[in-house]
Amino acid sequence: MRHFLQLFTRDHDHSALSAEEVHRRSQLRLRLREQAKSLFSVPGSYRLTVDEYEAAQEGRQATVSFVWTKPGRDEGITLKFDDEGRLLDYSRDIPEEDTTDGTHSASRTWPASSYTQEAEPEDAGPPHKRPAAEQFVRQHRPDVWGRFVFLGSKPTDDGQSLHYGQEAMGLPLPRSGFRVQVHQSGEICGFTYVGEQADPVCPARLGDPGQIRTLIADTLTMELKLSLVSSYYKAASYGLRLVYEPGPIRHSFPADLAELETEVDRLMSTLSASTEASEAQTEEIWTPVPLRPDTDEPLVYMNEKFIAWTGIDPSRYEKLREIDLDHELAVVWRRRDWSSTEADRQPEETDEAGELAAACSR
Repeated sequence: MRHFLQLFTRDHDHSALSAEEVHRRSQLRLRLREQAKSLFSVPGSYRLTVDEYEAAQEGRQATVSFVWTKPGRDEGITLKFDDEGRLLDYSRDIPEEDTTDGTHSASRTWPASSYTQEAEPEDAGPPHKRPAAEQFVRQHRPDVWGRFVFLGSKPTDDGQSLHYGQEAMGLPLPRSGFRVQVHQSGEICGFTYVGEQADPVCPARLGDPGQIRTLIADTLTMELKLSLVSSYYKAASYGLRLVYEPGPIRHSFPADLAELETEVDRLMSTLSASTEASEAQTEEIWTPVPLRPDTDEPLVYMNEKFIAWTGIDPSRYEKLREIDLDHELAVVWRRRDWSSTEADRQPEETDEAGELAAACSR
């Protein structure tokens, strides 16, 4: 929990607000602050460090936030309400000393042992976690209880996170419901309300997964690459290995049969056009370079093979000089029709004295 040096109060620019709206916001913050202190048993030793009203914006409702911290300790309580006073977010730091001996301080509000009157569900996971979470929601968000179903839980660093949300066609609906964090001591240490979503339109007919597998097989590209195989992988040998690497692949396809067939036709048309364009490309032609014979004799570069390889026309160029560069031999040719009068011109007017150069490794 962050420490704040002074009380942080913020309300957006009042200059554009009426006196009635300014008064309403002030009274709302005061009412919700007292409501939070009462419902969540904020200890008297805690200091209010954040008292904030955030006006509604596009796609987001107005909210009121409070943060209380314990001076000199990394411990605090955070609460957020909507403009109607409904709880949106709650988090509470639980000190380690309150959990090491299995006891709870008197100021703690939500020990799970208070909610064990109900029969424990078979799928509740760790003992008492689910009844405590549900009782918390019944008391603080009774308007949403019953509209969401239990979707599952997962362990966290200090307890369990329980997720409740909507289902459509037997599948969880993203960005719906709420989450409740239950500390390993049994206390409720967090709550986040996500929201409610409209039910999606069910497709008239579902596509065949086999059709998608065929589509992936037909459109997947494989590229040959050199890869460094380390001991992290189980392999017969390690080091540089030649491997096939799959190209980019889509991770989702429409399940609606009509949409899937349209997408299959589009992808297959794209693949066909790409294949035709690839086949239409001109094949590269490689000209072999003459190999140096295994001899200590100096190479004679002015032979017919070398001239043919460089593309020099002997009728237009003559050998000017040959330079030994240790590991290379450089040869310079000059146009036969070049005259000394061209050398008297300015550099920007000449074409590098009509010279050509080529170099070969020894």
